[in-house]
Amino acid sequence: MAKIAESKSEIAYTGPFAEDLKSFSAPRSWTKEKSDAFSTLMEDLNAAGYRNFSSSVNTIGLQRKGQSAIYLVPTGQRGALAACSGKHVHIVCVDRTDNYSGRIFAFAEVSDVGRLILDEYKEGK
Repeated sequence: MAKIAESKSEIAYTGPFAEDLKSFSAPRSWTKEKSDAFSTLMEDLNAAGYRNFSSSVNTIGLQRKGQSAIYLVPTGQRGALAACSGKHVHIVCVDRTDNYSGRIFAFAEVSDVGRLILDEYKEGK
């Protein structure tokens, strides 16, 4: 099975958290304020319908906390992303697990223009 990292899309995320995620993905030091803001963002992602799963850096292709990208989930994908097979998802690196390359990620389905499906549904599109 191909790694999801090989299915990265060129679509830019344009959802409600786009600007916040850009500031967190920059490789700078994490201050207490930045950590608190990230915790708030993670609560907002969960409230917006993002679901968590764990995987490795090699499989997903995201490494730093706050990094995100849109992927076209391959047909036949197993695990947490199986329900999104053939669809675009926005994946965010949330935290690391207790092993070297393990990470916790959050994901939500997005449209082919990078907007959250749930937001488009609410707006009647």
